[in-house]
Amino acid sequence: MALLKTDEALKRAAPKIFYGWIIVGVAWLINLASNSYFNPVLGVFVKPLADEFQWSRTSIAGAVTAGTVLGAIVSPLIGPILDRRGTKLVVVVGFSVITLCLFSLAGISSLWHFYLAYGLGRAVATGVTSLSSTVAVSNWFIKYRARAMGISITGIRAGAALMPLMVQLVILGTGSWRISWLFLAFLVAATTVIPSLLFLRRRPEDFGLLPDGVASTPMTEGTASATSDAQAKEVSWTLKEAMRTTSLWLLILATSQFFFVSGAVNLHLLPYLTDQGISPAMAVLSVTVLALAGAFGSVLWGLLAERLSVRWTFALGLLSSGLVVFFLLLVQSFPMAMIFAVAYGFTYGGLVGLAPVVFADYFGRASLGTIRGFATPFQLATNSTGFLFAAAVYDINKSYAVAFVVLGVAYLTAGVWTLLARPPVKSGASMGGAGSRSALG
Repeated sequence: MALLKTDEALKRAAPKIFYGWIIVGVAWLINLASNSYFNPVLGVFVKPLADEFQWSRTSIAGAVTAGTVLGAIVSPLIGPILDRRGTKLVVVVGFSVITLCLFSLAGISSLWHFYLAYGLGRAVATGVTSLSSTVAVSNWFIKYRARAMGISITGIRAGAALMPLMVQLVILGTGSWRISWLFLAFLVAATTVIPSLLFLRRRPEDFGLLPDGVASTPMTEGTASATSDAQAKEVSWTLKEAMRTTSLWLLILATSQFFFVSGAVNLHLLPYLTDQGISPAMAVLSVTVLALAGAFGSVLWGLLAERLSVRWTFALGLLSSGLVVFFLLLVQSFPMAMIFAVAYGFTYGGLVGLAPVVFADYFGRASLGTIRGFATPFQLATNSTGFLFAAAVYDINKSYAVAFVVLGVAYLTAGVWTLLARPPVKSGASMGGAGSRSALG
């Protein structure tokens, strides 16, 4: 009954703030909680797990790979549901599963148990909840989409800053990494399920509103045809149409390489810093600073995208991140680690928010969940190979040097693919039987 009243209030009342910003707030919480299965948090557990069970880093990274691959399989099924039904049910069920998996991790006693509990939770976090949060925000904004996404993505940065630090403090305070998994389970459940159930909504048009808050009051019969400039210019592509463009495949290639690098760096950064003689406490502090810098970066790069275009901003971020990854080869002290943390956090933080925005800007909102669901398996497949590749390089050479060179090059080439991926245009007023073309060349 309360939920029905909330929906009626959206339709009848003139809200003081655009409801899309409430969606951004809920997405912020979703992004925060999804960090429980992101690599910076697992990085804190790598050495405790290896010490207690004598597992190699490749074995531990394998669970991340398994979960990411499973998420890639699930995401194409989730995308159409997000387009038809919205994000509420998907997010609530998803985080209920994640919470149960976190509880299970506190009691693991063998590698297969770790793979099951971590792999399933990772699959939901990467293939369901993360996808849902970005689709939710994209559906409520057009003109201010990059800005709104940048703000919501600060939830990821906040989680990356706070969760590894809190986990490390719990381990140090209790002497048990198992209690840290229980702590994460309670934190995730408290910050996601109820807010998502109460406030998530599909699109502004469902309540007589327009994107960006242009029409913040319900539309009457006389104003029903009114549209904002941004909405009038919005493109609308189906998945079948988008697949005929060069741009979609170039964007998939660019974002997949971004996922390849980001997953590897996020998982192995903390172990790498401790390998360089930096204490665990200082290494975690560096990861925290990286995340805080990323929070500023996600907002500032989002604002920059409104002026330069998402394509140029995303490409600039990829090229900059590649250069910063090369600097990681020189890090041998805490001050140098802090320099890397600030620089990489600023560039990487912007990329996290821009990666989903570029698909929405190129192909519109109508089939965004389906298109993103189609692209996600490619991204998660490369993501899973990235941190497994870095782990294997370390186990063979006892050094990450070769891995970091490859990761830096992958960032740079991803920037090139983005520059080549010009926004596609439809060949005529309607698609008809004809194809579409990318503005490539």
